[in-house]
Amino acid sequence: AKYNAIWQASRLDKELQKKWETERKENYNATLPILFPRDSSFKQSHDKEIKELIRKASLVIDRHQNSHFIIDAYLLIARGRLYQNDLKNAIETYKYVNSLEIRPEALLALYEIYLDQKEFTAAEKIEDFLSENPLNANQKKQYLLLKAYSFQRLDEPVKAAALLQEVQRYLKKGEEKARLAFIMGQLFSDNNQPSLALESFKTAVSNKPSYELQLQANLAIHQLEGNLAALQQMLKDPKNEDSKAAIYVKIGQYHYLKKNYKDAKENWEKGGQNNPNKGE
Repeated sequence: AKYNAIWQASRLDKELQKKWETERKENYNATLPILFPRDSSFKQSHDKEIKELIRKASLVIDRHQNSHFIIDAYLLIARGRLYQNDLKNAIETYKYVNSLEIRPEALLALYEIYLDQKEFTAAEKIEDFLSENPLNANQKKQYLLLKAYSFQRLDEPVKAAALLQEVQRYLKKGEEKARLAFIMGQLFSDNNQPSLALESFKTAVSNKPSYELQLQANLAIHQLEGNLAALQQMLKDPKNEDSKAAIYVKIGQYHYLKKNYKDAKENWEKGGQNNPNKGE
């Protein structure tokens, strides 16, 4: 059970999770969601792997009813249901797991589903269960992320940003830490706290972000600092060739806020010529 079916299903789960994170498309024109939104197209693109994950985990239930890894198998099946965006069956599976044994992984997954569906009363009940059960460091981090996400869903950016600051101490340098710092910057900007926003965007840059995230953080920094020269310099960097539209948008915004409408118009027109598929 452990070294065959569970091992193979777990490997598939990790591969799917990595693909889910790397294949997503971020919309930097809006405040990023703290948790990655579910995408129905993912199910279509990876239908074969998802079905194989569920099949492998189901083998344990079919063949090893006395195994200690029955609950792990159900948790993996529930993960497969989430990849399929089959929330109804995912919820039922997680509830069944908790009827056998209270597992923080199942509670956290239910908490996330209820928040996605804006079922805040049900989410609060899960919070109560989580507060009564010990969590390891990774589960504590996930709980704080979900709590921050709940405040974001409730349109309380300051509370969400405060919890993200607490999450930072659980993370090592890398894309996740940089992305959450960037979101903190956006939340502070939304709440008209430019100094805290600037600090957060700089934290994002210092935490080994991807090229796209670093570009967006630098754009936000230069805009907050009113550094037109730095924005114009970014246009000259060859590696930003495919991102010129986004830079022209920021330069146009700079001029627009200064009421230099002619310069704003010219830069936005250049942005459209650089990439006419960019709606902004």
